[in-house]
Amino acid sequence: MNITTGATLLFCEGLPRSLDRLMLTNLPDMNVEVVPTGGKKGMPAFVEGAVYGRTDNPRYVLFRDRDLDAEPPPQPHLIRLEASKPLYAGHRSCIESYFLSGAMMVEYWNEVLVKWGVCPLDAAGFDSVIEDAARQLADYQAVRWGLRKLRQMHAANDLPDKLGESSGQLPPDLAYASCLTDALSILGGYRENAGARTPESLKQYAEEYRMRFADAQFFAAKAYLAWFHGKDLTTAFNTALATQRPTLNFPTGHYMNWAAEQMGQRWYNQFPDLVELIQLVS
Repeated sequence: MNITTGATLLFCEGLPRSLDRLMLTNLPDMNVEVVPTGGKKGMPAFVEGAVYGRTDNPRYVLFRDRDLDAEPPPQPHLIRLEASKPLYAGHRSCIESYFLSGAMMVEYWNEVLVKWGVCPLDAAGFDSVIEDAARQLADYQAVRWGLRKLRQMHAANDLPDKLGESSGQLPPDLAYASCLTDALSILGGYRENAGARTPESLKQYAEEYRMRFADAQFFAAKAYLAWFHGKDLTTAFNTALATQRPTLNFPTGHYMNWAAEQMGQRWYNQFPDLVELIQLVS
């Protein structure tokens, strides 16, 4: 890995061709070198190895997905995850979340897919599919947040906060009872040293989030774009779109790469946390 001497370093998750690096590299006024570190768990060790022993004492910032590691604040802003380190996360859960926008999707269609003819959905139509996907996900996300709160409240760092191997991999049944049963089964494997990690606690926490996500204002404000994991929501969006518009064949992966490249030219100033990140490293 070659890092320019004297450059401000912005470490991010992912590989060199990841959405994270693609978006950050294309934000304006970023006089930084964006350095991908792989997964978030290995980020601290990677950064230590990258800056250790350097005589130029580089200034650096770490930016990663928030995931479910912290609740999004009511007003969108950059979130500092550790007081002792320059480690920050965005207001939305992950990079994909920033691209879940009907307006952006229509722009993509009109510029990249124009040869396919007039876009069959307007911005409101795409947004409606995104909302439908979020409603399908709400109970699963409540259970995920319940697991996360259990882990946080009872120092259960070994407890997963998802039912699949990774975010974006959804359980076959998204109904609350099924998701809760699966989560309780996961919890059962950690009972030997569980302490206060009880089924009752998980049920209580999950129900609290379920009530939050069932509130009409939650959907009216599109709060799911910050609260629900963006990889889960992207998967659910693809499923909902295929169901509602089976002949559309919207290329979500290609679209997101395009949107990551275009964020700095078109939309970044709609996201206060991204504006703050630019100001932080400039």
